[in-house]
Amino acid sequence: MVYGTCVSTWVSVALRISSLKDSSSNIHGHDYIIKICCETEKLDDANLVIDQKILKQMLHDCLSDINYNYLNKVLRTDNASSELLSKYVYDCMLERLAKHNSRVALTRAEVCTPIGDCSYYVELKKRENR
Repeated sequence: MVYGTCVSTWVSVALRISSLKDSSSNIHGHDYIIKICCETEKLDDANLVIDQKILKQMLHDCLSDINYNYLNKVLRTDNASSELLSKYVYDCMLERLAKHNSRVALTRAEVCTPIGDCSYYVELKKRENR
């Protein structure tokens, strides 16, 4: 049996995808809903996967350099896609969770537009028992 929890927040960014030869190659803006999800096989003493307030603070910390910023500069690329943003968020959250709670597994980082078009990052490796 696996328990899961997710938290989300908003960011606003400017970006461009230079390789596309359409309007996306111009600097433009997006609002994104960033969502991360964690799992565990054993709940903590409070019967939680992890306190969502703690998880949300970690997510906010990971996004502090991104919100209202030029995404290409933060990600150091000419093609700042939502796919790359989801990997950036995943890596940051993985590092923060490892420092906080080793029994919780990060399962997904998702980046969505307000109308629901989403990109996500997951690591496809055999999951350890947690």
